[in-house]
Amino acid sequence: SWRLQKRAMLRWHKFTLILEPVHAADFVSEQMYDALLSGSVPIIFGAPNVRDFAPADGSYIDGTQFESVRKLADHLRTLDSSPIRYSELRDRWRRMGVSQQYQGLLRDTSDTHIACRLCYAVRHVLYREVGFNLSALVPS
Repeated sequence: SWRLQKRAMLRWHKFTLILEPVHAADFVSEQMYDALLSGSVPIIFGAPNVRDFAPADGSYIDGTQFESVRKLADHLRTLDSSPIRYSELRDRWRRMGVSQQYQGLLRDTSDTHIACRLCYAVRHVLYREVGFNLSALVPS
């Protein structure tokens, strides 16, 4: 598949530059995960809350946190010249395990089919916002 080919290509690169098309909260594409699964450190320019979607703190580089492209390049050169520091960053999420927050994100988005999650959300919004209980429609 094309995704497997993409990951195979990313394995050859220490870093993967990710320029998300949208810099809005909660917009994180699959690119970060493809890089992580390939063993490449993602450098992300995107969602201001990308940390909420990362498997562990420090498992990626947030490009927006550097004063300039030069400072980012200096940081990458430092990592490139220090195999120990680089491997600590690259393997952090595997070595330390994924965060509780990330586990919750996976649980909330993966355990149930999207249509079921949508129905669940609608039910809760209806009940919370207008006090309508869908259970009343189910015959006993």
